[in-house]
Amino acid sequence: MPRYFIPEKIPDDREKIMLEADDSHHVKNVLRLNIDDSVEVCDRGGTDYVTRITAFTDGRAELTI
Repeated sequence: MPRYFIPEKIPDDREKIMLEADDSHHVKNVLRLNIDDSVEVCDRGGTDYVTRITAFTDGRAELTI
């Protein structure tokens, strides 16, 4: 499963994460992942989250934890 690093700490109550343009481009155009595919995200605090792609909008990928 692909892993991406987020530069901030993700709050415990957050359900959505947005991947910025470079990572989103890699997910969509290089790996060719689609809606409902899984991606692992690691935040600045070292916590790993298994997420699901829910949308591609405005050059960014929306992920649900």
